[in-house]
Amino acid sequence: MSETLDKLLTKVENAVSDLPTLPYVVERVLEISSDPDSSMRDLESVVASDPALSARILRAANSGLYAIPQHITSITQV
Repeated sequence: MSETLDKLLTKVENAVSDLPTLPYVVERVLEISSDPDSSMRDLESVVASDPALSARILRAANSGLYAIPQHITSITQV
């Protein structure tokens, strides 16, 4: 990827991750987390519906803290 494209993607990621997560999304994530019958797909679909939450999760997953060898680009990879 070119340096210019990398810079643009970083700007977009920063702008999106600065947005607040919608309250109903937080509520739904909590419901799914506490429901033993829910699946990861349920959680993925809710998280993927919120760009800000998705961006924050992807940023955390790609941080040096986890030392993942490949770049994570989708919530389904996390």
